[in-house]
Amino acid sequence: MCDFESEGFVRPEMEKVRHCVVISPRYRRHYGTCLIVPFSTQPPREVYPYHFVIPANKYRFFLSLTR
Repeated sequence: MCDFESEGFVRPEMEKVRHCVVISPRYRRHYGTCLIVPFSTQPPREVYPYHFVIPANKYRFFLSLTR
């Protein structure tokens, strides 16, 4: 989970707590910095090639998003 409600986020940037996945490789010299991708239950207004659909019920931890 990532907290996007903290300081530094201003509208129209997202301002909520979201499930996310870390896609950065582990570096021994770079502590505290990583690249994350937040998940959304809503489709984007415009779909681009970098968008990815995860099928419903594929991962159990997503069940908390729909309740």
